[in-house]
Amino acid sequence: MQQPSNSLSTNPNEAYLPASRASADEVIRSLDDAPPEFDFWQDLRESMPPWISEVVGFALIVFGILSFISLFLAGDALVAVSWAAMLTSLCGDGAVFMAAALFAMGAVLWLPKAGIHISLSAGRMLALELAFLSLLALLHLGSGESELRALARSGGGGGMIGWGLSYPFYWVMGRELALGFYGLVVGLGSIVALGLRGSMITQALARLGNRLQRVSNRAEPETPPPSDHVQEVYRQLVDQPGYRKPIMRIRPNPDSPPDQPVPQPENGGAAPVIERIRPNPRPQPAATPEAPADDLPEPAAEDLPSINENVAKRRARNAAIRRENAPVNYAEIWRSSLPGMGSLTALDLKLPDAEETEHNARLIENTLLEFDLDVTVAEAQVGPTVTRYALQPHKDDGSERIRMSKIASYARDLALALAAKQLRMESPVPGTNYMGIEVPNREPSTVALRNLLQSEDYRQQTAAGAALGIPLGRDVTGLPVGYDLAQMPHLLIAGATGAGKSVCIAAIATSLLMQFSPAELRLVMLDPKMVELARFNGIPHLLGPVEIVPERIVGVLNWCVREMERRYKLLERSGVKHLDEYNNKLAVPVPASERLPRIVILIDEIGDLMLTSPEETQESVARLAQKARAVGMHLIIATQRPSVNVITGVIKANFPTRIGFAVASSGDSRVILDQVGAENLLGRGDMLFLSPDSTAPRRIQGCFVSEDDVREVVQHWRDELILRERAGVLPAQSGAPWEDALKRRQFLSETDPMLEEVLRLLSATGEASASLLQRKLGLGYPRAARIIDLLEELGAIGAETGAGRSRPVIIPPEVDPLQFVLSRYQPGKSAI
Repeated sequence: MQQPSNSLSTNPNEAYLPASRASADEVIRSLDDAPPEFDFWQDLRESMPPWISEVVGFALIVFGILSFISLFLAGDALVAVSWAAMLTSLCGDGAVFMAAALFAMGAVLWLPKAGIHISLSAGRMLALELAFLSLLALLHLGSGESELRALARSGGGGGMIGWGLSYPFYWVMGRELALGFYGLVVGLGSIVALGLRGSMITQALARLGNRLQRVSNRAEPETPPPSDHVQEVYRQLVDQPGYRKPIMRIRPNPDSPPDQPVPQPENGGAAPVIERIRPNPRPQPAATPEAPADDLPEPAAEDLPSINENVAKRRARNAAIRRENAPVNYAEIWRSSLPGMGSLTALDLKLPDAEETEHNARLIENTLLEFDLDVTVAEAQVGPTVTRYALQPHKDDGSERIRMSKIASYARDLALALAAKQLRMESPVPGTNYMGIEVPNREPSTVALRNLLQSEDYRQQTAAGAALGIPLGRDVTGLPVGYDLAQMPHLLIAGATGAGKSVCIAAIATSLLMQFSPAELRLVMLDPKMVELARFNGIPHLLGPVEIVPERIVGVLNWCVREMERRYKLLERSGVKHLDEYNNKLAVPVPASERLPRIVILIDEIGDLMLTSPEETQESVARLAQKARAVGMHLIIATQRPSVNVITGVIKANFPTRIGFAVASSGDSRVILDQVGAENLLGRGDMLFLSPDSTAPRRIQGCFVSEDDVREVVQHWRDELILRERAGVLPAQSGAPWEDALKRRQFLSETDPMLEEVLRLLSATGEASASLLQRKLGLGYPRAARIIDLLEELGAIGAETGAGRSRPVIIPPEVDPLQFVLSRYQPGKSAI
């Protein structure tokens, strides 16, 4: 039988014995009052040799201590890390309770050696186990995570045990009811395991209530009511006539002067009248004594002319003559004429919150976990359009690795789980050991051009010697991206219709107008689409009007080639290799014809030119792309047809810098970027930027400029040009420099392409005949005869003198033959 000293008395009539009067041994031994035949541990100890319990207890204590060390002080020890990983995988955040349970079980087996016997029945042992398991389920449900399995695999909540216990009730009853159920099980199990009874709980609660009541009474002592004598004296004082209740007692200031006696009123019932305090008048400034009349200055005499009027007129006339004959300093004229940032609109970035990124990270982990791919989202980089989640395809200790190609094969499943329009994977992220998954934001943000131009990051990128810095947008980390057009040195832009190609060109052109004056930069705009670049007409940066006719555009490209050759001859004569070296050698100021600004050639749709004049377009673009960099000429070409017929190998070979917008297929992406990826873009400015110093493209959300912003900047430059022309500091703009070349091209196309060569031949020989053209140029007789008749009509050769005789050439030797006939040519009236 159990000793009476080892159990609490169950007789309700017996006085309760407080714990403070019981010895430690009696309290510990009174935890269990079950009959000895149900004492689980007693029966277990009696069935085993004595030394076995000591060995098992010692082992459990050691395992408990090692578990604590592994959980908190593992370091780089492989065994400790593995043991801690197993505990957290099984129990999650309850691994600490598991370590404590191991230590407590070992201590129970070792306490009898110290003379302390703790008896736990099988029922109390079962209640304790149920309470612990329910606690793990409670930790798992209380974490608030929607993906319970992913939480268990990551070692959070209640681990795999908590997930296994909580998931059925969570699926049947929901989170709130399951939390209440497991909380009730934990409470009841704890009560049964501790051997508590209803009377004990009631008495404990009563003692707690009494103690709280005493504490509150001491904190707020009650003020005793005044005695009857005090109340009688107060009543007599109040009843006296003339008594007024004092409002406040003010202690006198010891530093203040003694108070003056206050006159008492004659009748005690009236209060003294206090005069209204008047503010002290401000001290008036002392009057300045008037000066005597003798000291006043005498009135000034009338100003006499300092110089003779004739001399002044002569000097003004000479100055005007010097200004007219002096070279025009365009840098001085356009100084301080750049438009302000107020011309552009600023927009705030709206990035996704932490809840959205955390939710997507858990979805990625759980979705891959369904396919037995245990990965961890190590980082989330938030951008204006997409968020890049950095996947760690291996454990921190390197014990397990997953092939990136295996993760990439589940891209469609991830897109389905995330409800993403497009999903792009980057394997790996350059410079890291992570794999990037770019997920579109729920609400994409617009990147304004003004914000980029004003950002400190863009200024740092373009401040280090950038000749033509242009902002491109913000990358997936939200940082501004800019690049020097002179280092590109040419830019190829391609994408499907509506992907943001034309907006990108407008933003680039507007940014150049915001940063550079006409003395530093000139523009050539070619727009076969007729509507995209025509709004820039009238700005002083343009060398000529925006060309929209394909035939004229081909002629402008030919002029650009000739301008490139002219600049190379200037560099050759100066003995320099680059445009900057040539301009630095010139003295300032210099004539505009000598100082060379940079020229940017923008072509919005080269596909139309490749359809109408493919050979001439390809030849001109290829020549410019190969040689124009050194003389400060740069190409920006865009197309919405990224096919091999438009972007040929000859063109693409000289465009190392490319921008790819959203396209329809991976084949189009390979044409632009030589790799796939552009087919997974979202459109509306989402781009892949391939720089000449990188092999992997960089994802960027392109900057946006509105129509109103473009109109504001263009109007600013138009006003500046009109003001300077009216002031006479800038000569009126003449026609485009390629007009003469275009007239020659049109003349030859309407007459005969061989006409220029024929004129050179006739000027050299001094005579003209059809047989001469047949022999020297290999022309047929009908064609040669038509050319002779045309030249006779234009007055370049004389009339026919007889059958078979040559005609005289009447073009003056000092005149260009083609220019001579061109001045006499009238379209529509020719015989040809």
